[in-house]
Amino acid sequence: MRTRFLRQHQRRTAARPAGERTGQLIERYLLRPAPDTLAELLRGLDRRRVAHWAEHARRLATRLGRQHRGERARILRARDRLLVQLYAARAPRHWAVGWFDASVIPDAPAPRAGAGGFLLAPETRRLVSHFATPLAAADAFSAEVAALTLLLRLAVGQGMPRLWAFSDCPALVALWRRDPHDPRLATALALADRLDRFRLWHLPGAHNPVAHRLAQRAAQRDGAAGPPPLDLPTLPLEIAREPKFCRCRLCHAHFHGDTVAAARAACAEHARAEHPDWGETACFCPD
Repeated sequence: MRTRFLRQHQRRTAARPAGERTGQLIERYLLRPAPDTLAELLRGLDRRRVAHWAEHARRLATRLGRQHRGERARILRARDRLLVQLYAARAPRHWAVGWFDASVIPDAPAPRAGAGGFLLAPETRRLVSHFATPLAAADAFSAEVAALTLLLRLAVGQGMPRLWAFSDCPALVALWRRDPHDPRLATALALADRLDRFRLWHLPGAHNPVAHRLAQRAAQRDGAAGPPPLDLPTLPLEIAREPKFCRCRLCHAHFHGDTVAAARAACAEHARAEHPDWGETACFCPD
């Protein structure tokens, strides 16, 4: 028991300097957003603790906004961009990443609803497109399903083969994982089937401010004039061009490339030459 306690203490102690550095970089980025700061932050980020650091950034931005009232709007914009990049870091680099949300204004006698979302490209994490679409009167869950459908339609229309999506609706995420063939999800499922891969993940509502504002604007019918412009940072090139690799399942040889597709092609060529009886099944590529 004592040995296990000591090992746990050593792991926590070893992780403390990295955690302190991450917190310092988050504060620096909120006060003075710079690509170099973002690049260093994402390089040293523990992907398993993205939600923790996102909440840290949100609370820190609130405190800094009170301390620097003249800079509050700029700090909150930096917070929103940072939250997007932190959660994008959870997704595999060769997947597109999307966020969506819905908003319902239950004003009698004519309730209004809207859906908002945006899509980032694989590798570079550049903004591909976004939407703020008014919806017919609907309950909150139906509006969330409609927002998911719009994001999937956007990904399919942009030719994205893999989509990693974030929603702040736990009921929708739970239903998708438990019973994707539920009749309410029929249209969304048909669109998801046109993708090679699709994953839906939950994030707290406070970590989804960009999609939330798009949905609110659409619900207020401002989306009829088109979605507002978004100011999202491009992933720094030194991170976007991180080498990709693929590993042969039989001999464990590694093949590197600038993209996952290039690494897989090299691995497949090796398999055809060295393991002709196995062919493409010799490929062991990480997602």
